[in-house]
Amino acid sequence: MTSTAIIPVRNRPHLISAAVASILKQTFPVDELIIIDDGSTDETPGVISELARTDSRIRPIFLPQPGGASRARNVGIEAAQCEWICFLDSDDRWMPEKHERQVAELEKKPDVIAAFTGCRNIYHKHSADVLPLAEVGVKDLRKRNFIGTTSSAMVRRSAILAVGGFDAALPSCQDWDLWIKLRNIGEFALICEPLVEFDQTQEIRITHNKSAVLEGHRIVFNRILSEMDNGLEKRRVIANHCCRMAEIYLHDLHEPKTALINSLKSLTIFPTKRGVRLLWETSSAQFS
Repeated sequence: MTSTAIIPVRNRPHLISAAVASILKQTFPVDELIIIDDGSTDETPGVISELARTDSRIRPIFLPQPGGASRARNVGIEAAQCEWICFLDSDDRWMPEKHERQVAELEKKPDVIAAFTGCRNIYHKHSADVLPLAEVGVKDLRKRNFIGTTSSAMVRRSAILAVGGFDAALPSCQDWDLWIKLRNIGEFALICEPLVEFDQTQEIRITHNKSAVLEGHRIVFNRILSEMDNGLEKRRVIANHCCRMAEIYLHDLHEPKTALINSLKSLTIFPTKRGVRLLWETSSAQFS
């Protein structure tokens, strides 16, 4: 089993070294590390070149113009020479045993096409572990992205190519869209341990771009509905989507009134415990 790790980066010279170090310190080494510089305009290319001189496994690719992280990942996937592809965002880090745990899981389950882990969200003053479900099916992924960050993924390269890679035209939710496409063609292995540090302290993140976040969810959600026929299941999916919108408006966009509207809409379409919890949370935020 051979594996390539792919890191897309743009204008993050102070972060890329830590991300690379977390890969090079793995208890089970990767065979190849491709760093794709997405048109950086600062000293990042020089930092990448220096890193490449320290380890023969590191292959830098410099793109002349920025096209976004998903396009950069696709470039890395095409260039990769290994059977399995792992991803790491430049502001995240792998725990030392992350790759070893995934390789062991894939060796036990040779028919699966991808393995994912949990992550530890790092905030300014605290951290919180987010773990995947023990099993994630297509129905689960239609409701929400139960997989989470791209940095936890290890995917068979042939499977990614078969579904066309990341949709670089999406303004957000590219990972969620890819997980759905992959799950439609194969099984996943889920490791319920926080083996990725997911940095939530950075100011420049797609989650801070309101229009991109909302438009990406709208497009992926409409794609999901277009593939469904069952009326009851559609209602469940719509209700869960409203819950997700409530979470985004409440926690990411800090608009409790709009969050409250979405939580109420969810409960009128298909009542769930998640909807009830969000109604309480959004009501408390709205009137506090």
